[in-house]
Amino acid sequence: MTHRNVAWIAVCTLVLMSCSSARHVQEPQPGPARQMTKADSLLQAKKHLAFGVRYLKNEQFGDAETQLTRAWNYDPSNALTAYHRGKFFYDQEIHQEAFGWFRRSIELAPKRKSTTDAILEMALATPDTSTIRALLEAGSVEPSELTTAALRGDM
Repeated sequence: MTHRNVAWIAVCTLVLMSCSSARHVQEPQPGPARQMTKADSLLQAKKHLAFGVRYLKNEQFGDAETQLTRAWNYDPSNALTAYHRGKFFYDQEIHQEAFGWFRRSIELAPKRKSTTDAILEMALATPDTSTIRALLEAGSVEPSELTTAALRGDM
């Protein structure tokens, strides 16, 4: 055997020994899964809502639906998420589903701007004024807000 072969065998032996000793090292066992806190959940919801709105504006409806659904799953009490889910269905011309989401938005936060927007979307989508009248009577939106929207051409 030449010195080169002996050196090669020595290197291979050292490599094999280091690999086999590495297998005997105990790896730490994973601990119990960390529970998601309410703050974590709200942060995730906010992130998914932002992505969903962006996708909705760019008419990437498949991605928008995925992100808005995730946002809702993380925080089902967010009126803005409900509004944007309604907007998603409205843009898809699925008006019954859109109305359901707009109503949720109104129920969750009757005095928010997204509520006024939801009512306006409903007014645009249906010739039936009974829903709008009921929302006005409930005090969810002021008549002047609807008048202003009509003058802007939103209705």
